[in-house]
Amino acid sequence: MQPHHGPIKSRVPVLCGFGSCRDSVFLKAIRHGSCSLRKTSVIVRSELVETKLMKYRVRIPVGEPLIFPRLCPFTGAPSPTGTVRLKQTKNLMILPLPGGIYNRYSVTTLHVPASKKIANLALGLEIMIWVSLLGGILLGGYLLLGLSRPHDEVAFWCLIGGGLLAFAFRVWRFLVVRPVYIKPARDGYTELQFRSEGYAREFAEMNRLDLSAI
Repeated sequence: MQPHHGPIKSRVPVLCGFGSCRDSVFLKAIRHGSCSLRKTSVIVRSELVETKLMKYRVRIPVGEPLIFPRLCPFTGAPSPTGTVRLKQTKNLMILPLPGGIYNRYSVTTLHVPASKKIANLALGLEIMIWVSLLGGILLGGYLLLGLSRPHDEVAFWCLIGGGLLAFAFRVWRFLVVRPVYIKPARDGYTELQFRSEGYAREFAEMNRLDLSAI
């Protein structure tokens, strides 16, 4: 069992092969499933494929510590050593004012144990989203204001290109973390959705929560 490093947070801020083997005994053991390494890899791969088109949801209270199975829910790899941050933002109120815009929203976050490879990939893509977006804005602004001869057309395409690149990285990250999805918190509860039935069932049992399929 692997305890979660922190509870779910919800806040409401205000913002302006084997290599070939000739040993017939070893090959026979593989065919009959007595080789634990081969058997385990087949089970994990089958589980992730069979539940690909379904989701299993667990309703969990906000602020309570959680226990996660010792598997990466994104790849099925054992003993995950990294974490992936899941985040959902929900707008509660947008009010135009004479001096600007009043924006009230809630943010729900959760760190899910994951393999180091997936954790690093998700973090890198999250960083590249902001680098692309801010880079396009800064470069476009420099071309418009920082030169004696403005390059309006080039600056325009820098802004558009930065936005498109940021969107592409966002879609890529979404595809990476898609096996686990968190919904915005409401009335002190949020909902975790898993693509793997086995992982969802074990998570629900470890935390004594209800599981349902959608």
